[in-house]
Amino acid sequence: MSEKVIEKINWPLWIVTIFVITILTFLGQAAISVTGMPFACTFNLAASGWPFVIPLPLLLMLIFTYIPTYVGRKVRITTIAYLFIITYIIACVNWPMGIFPVGYASRAWKSEPAIREAMSKLWWMPPESVVAPVWGVGGPVDWVAWAPAMLWFFLNNFIALLMGSAMVTMLRRQWIDIEKVPFPFVTATWESIRCLHFKEVERRKPFLIGLIIGFLFYLQVTLTILLPWWPDVLGWRVLNVSPAGCINIVPGSGLWPIANQVVAFMKGSMQLIAYAFAFLIPLDILFSAWFLWVIFMIFAQVAYVMGYYTGALDYSGCCRVLLGPWERSPVWGPPLNWGWMSMSGGMLAFTVMMLWYSKAHLVEVMKAVLGKPSPTIKEVEAKEPISYKMAFIQLIAGCILFIAFLASQQVDFVLGAITFIFLGFVYLLANTYSVGLTGIYYGKERSKWSLWPVHLIWSKHPGTYTPGWCAAGILMTHGVNDHGFYWYPFPVITLASFKFADLANIHPKNLYKMMFVAFLIIQPIACVFQVWMPYQFAGFIRTCMSGWECDYLGNAYNTVPPTNELIGPVISGFIITLLLFLLRARFIWWPIHPLGFLISGAAWVVWTGVWTCFLVAWVAKWLLLRIGGSKAYEGYGVPFVSGILAGYALMNVIGVIAGLMRLVRPY
Repeated sequence: MSEKVIEKINWPLWIVTIFVITILTFLGQAAISVTGMPFACTFNLAASGWPFVIPLPLLLMLIFTYIPTYVGRKVRITTIAYLFIITYIIACVNWPMGIFPVGYASRAWKSEPAIREAMSKLWWMPPESVVAPVWGVGGPVDWVAWAPAMLWFFLNNFIALLMGSAMVTMLRRQWIDIEKVPFPFVTATWESIRCLHFKEVERRKPFLIGLIIGFLFYLQVTLTILLPWWPDVLGWRVLNVSPAGCINIVPGSGLWPIANQVVAFMKGSMQLIAYAFAFLIPLDILFSAWFLWVIFMIFAQVAYVMGYYTGALDYSGCCRVLLGPWERSPVWGPPLNWGWMSMSGGMLAFTVMMLWYSKAHLVEVMKAVLGKPSPTIKEVEAKEPISYKMAFIQLIAGCILFIAFLASQQVDFVLGAITFIFLGFVYLLANTYSVGLTGIYYGKERSKWSLWPVHLIWSKHPGTYTPGWCAAGILMTHGVNDHGFYWYPFPVITLASFKFADLANIHPKNLYKMMFVAFLIIQPIACVFQVWMPYQFAGFIRTCMSGWECDYLGNAYNTVPPTNELIGPVISGFIITLLLFLLRARFIWWPIHPLGFLISGAAWVVWTGVWTCFLVAWVAKWLLLRIGGSKAYEGYGVPFVSGILAGYALMNVIGVIAGLMRLVRPY
């Protein structure tokens, strides 16, 4: 490979570009949001997750940058790389429904008196009179009253960016150069660039076939949703498929006869994009995930026959997976406690072992931080976006800001320490590493699991509400609930930029700079739009009208096992994950990957029903590798599934237009 040159960035041009793209995208998203479901979920200009997070503006950008090639103008790879970062950030902060800060403040003032009293003392909470118009017909925005909440939003994401990007920078060499994590979304994006911009003819045919299939599939989905008389060729209506492509198994739906007999047959997926992304996951993780899920289904059925999960067959698949009582859920209830093992002790062990296997590199990093770098690490450090010392300083600065952020919201020492350690490090690192390996946001979804470390201290709700309890509860639950807001997207974007730089053979330094500059422009605009939208479209965008008492900082806190029943799954999940790591290191033939075990019981993975994607993708990938080898996989398989992704992006444009037309003139 040629030496990676650090080019000079035309900052005035790029600052204007960031501003224009952001404004146009947010205006488009504001219009799309008023269409409601399904278009604000299925077709939008934000990030969609099934559970593979797909930043849709990025896909559209790839298509638009292809247009100049028709007039003989070639777009520079560095330009595409900068647009990659910009649109990725836009997608992740451009959440469709204006959930924060307006939605959260609305819930505070709709809560029971004890929570209202506690949350009214938070420095960022606007007065009830300021929030009330969004419950009716909207009105002008009191920007002064909303300024603290907008600052809260900005600071929270900025701290996540500081800490997350610093940690990923210090692990870049381990993950990108040594382990070569595949990062399926970036792989698919790069494949699209190779086929569209570099015009690699031998790869273009399978790419175009995939594009056509993806486009036609989502055209059929769109017409099925929009037109009641349109033939349901895919069985979308019969199977009761959600806008996100999940098969919701309920009484009367096509798969209910099976679900009414098999207690753990709860969900499936019709999302073609999810099947395409699953195809790019390493084969051993794919096998582990679907195989262990099938084993889980068998064990759960045996447990049901033995008297567990009483009444579970009366519940829909959604309620068995996540929404119903934990005792009646095959995923969360005894004797298996599958979800608890995966999301508590299993996640902790996953993080510990990941760091353990990175120890040789991290030792070298710390030597460089202390000013005693080895000759080898000096050469490595030249390839990093910033020096290891600067990354460490950035991490410390982020930690100090995070502690001050928690203290400003009156979070006490114990609760603050739990939030700092688990949200700031354990959840963040485990999820980012999972995304790098599989594209799956393993740590996503707030229901049931995310407060498990708090439950080890307070088995049941303490009975009183304080500002600190409410603030920490929001951070620990909703901080992991969305792939766009809060803590997860920024370390993932950092890792994605490093993977892209590696594939494009460019230095990551400028991408790192562009990420911070883009954030400092995009995030304030996001704060403004997220407040403006609910007031401007109050009749269409409804904020949550229930109080926080129904959430996990309130009454729902007690809907999980008490400490004496939770500690067992925490310990067993840790031990099982540790043993899987050791067996995999000791025996080359060992087929079960630790991450396969973890995602088989992960809350969001189970909720989206993608075990079917893992099974089908594993069969397809295994057959292709057996028949054609790695050459067929790289030359045909990867371009084909990348084309499906591009086909969905193209159809997304038409779907958005169709949804807006239907809103203006119903048909």
